[in-house]
Amino acid sequence: MPSDSSHNLESRAPDRRLVGLLASLIVLSGLLIIAGWVFRVPLLRGDYRGTLVAPNTALLFCLTGISTLLQMHSRGRIPGRALGAFVAVFGAAIFVQHVTGADFGIDDIFLWSRLSDWYLPNPAGRVSASTSLAFVLTGIHLAFQRTQRPLPLDISAGGVLTVAYVALLGYLYGVQPFYGYLMALPTALLLLLTGVLLVAAADHSWLRLMLTSSEAGGMVLRRLGPVAMLALPLLGWLRLQLQNYGLVPLEFGTALFVAAMVLLFTVVGLRTAATLNRVDAQRKTAQAALIRTEKLAAAGRLAATVAHEINNPLAAALNSVYLARSEPGSAQEYLQTAERELRRVAAVARQSLGFYRGQGRPEVVLIRTVLTEVVAAFRAVANAKGIHLTIEHSAEYAVFAESGEMYQIFSNLIANAVDAIQDGGNVTVAVYEHADKFVTVKVEDDGCGIPESVMEHVFEPFFTTKPIVGTGLGLFVVKDLVAKNKGSVNIQSKVGPEDHGTSVSVVLPAAIVEPANRSQTAAT
Repeated sequence: MPSDSSHNLESRAPDRRLVGLLASLIVLSGLLIIAGWVFRVPLLRGDYRGTLVAPNTALLFCLTGISTLLQMHSRGRIPGRALGAFVAVFGAAIFVQHVTGADFGIDDIFLWSRLSDWYLPNPAGRVSASTSLAFVLTGIHLAFQRTQRPLPLDISAGGVLTVAYVALLGYLYGVQPFYGYLMALPTALLLLLTGVLLVAAADHSWLRLMLTSSEAGGMVLRRLGPVAMLALPLLGWLRLQLQNYGLVPLEFGTALFVAAMVLLFTVVGLRTAATLNRVDAQRKTAQAALIRTEKLAAAGRLAATVAHEINNPLAAALNSVYLARSEPGSAQEYLQTAERELRRVAAVARQSLGFYRGQGRPEVVLIRTVLTEVVAAFRAVANAKGIHLTIEHSAEYAVFAESGEMYQIFSNLIANAVDAIQDGGNVTVAVYEHADKFVTVKVEDDGCGIPESVMEHVFEPFFTTKPIVGTGLGLFVVKDLVAKNKGSVNIQSKVGPEDHGTSVSVVLPAAIVEPANRSQTAAT
């Protein structure tokens, strides 16, 4: 059972139709039991195996259902809670009578004229101790049903379900102490229904969240729970019946029971494992699709940047070619200018290829080389916004990864930093190594910063504060790619009027590069 803080988990709201149906069924059952006493119908008053459903038990069941129905509407919550408190107090008084041997005269106040039919050894009309305890827990739950703290509600509902389940096991195996010798079978069934009602009706319930969750834990619970709570007791009962009737010897019956349990759990376990594998495969497929989507978005941003970068040198080259045709005497000079501008275009193209390199095997990647090319790609955008974009590094550091992923990580971070600044500012990319084992790349900006309420969502897919230009996948992909390369991401941000900005640190395992290899890698 989780702590009280578990109410912070996203919880499903109560199903009002289900709650109304269960509550109405409990009220109807209580009325039928009362009718059984009024009209002396043994079947309706639970006359089975020497037990009876006490009139007070039927009354408390009716009050439980009515309390729940009232609390489904805002105007009925106060009287509904009052009825719940009455159920708890009444059940506690009966339980105290069992513990102390006192008689408060409350056992025969309801339908006293029919209690002459009472034939049980306990005082006429007295509810069994286990039933009274269950009503104490039920009343507590009803009185605090709308609380924001799920732990007390789950404990009370779980207590009612436990009392009912143990009593039903007692009837199944003929063990009278399990149902307190006096609890009637209809009472045990209605208590089981009441426990389900309490779980369904609570505003916040960890038990309901686990039972209805679409996550792996909920799936396992829904598959293994019925096996453990229903199939195993029925198998045990079947074994006892076979032995009691002399159909199988003790040793054979025991071996058969164990074999049946092993087979049952194996089948259920295999089916559960197959389902979890399928869900995990779907999750991985969806995650890969998100990453591909973000790559396309990054390619779009890059295409716009590259188009801006190559437009000016292409225009200059075309103008030089035109002048070379117009002035043959100066053609050589104009052609040299055109060649220089075309080299600029080629350099931009080579830089952009870095975003698509390394989509295969990991390799030694020089971080300074990657950052230099990424910063060069965003230089024009930064200059247009009056942003001073700089790189700070003392040496060349390397990591072992796919170079294309490194380009994607840092292009996303630098793009976010540039977008965070509206008109003039600074974006600094710092690289340093610590403990000779890790390389840290820190991208800092003095933009608007990230509010605390937004910070916890920044790594969620499709969450963005830039609906016009953002896809909401950048930081999600950054975190995924960094984790894939056994690294970590940390974000710190300030939103003060004077002190504001964001710092994103990416920590990656450092790669050992020999000087010869380092120069060769830089040359490529």
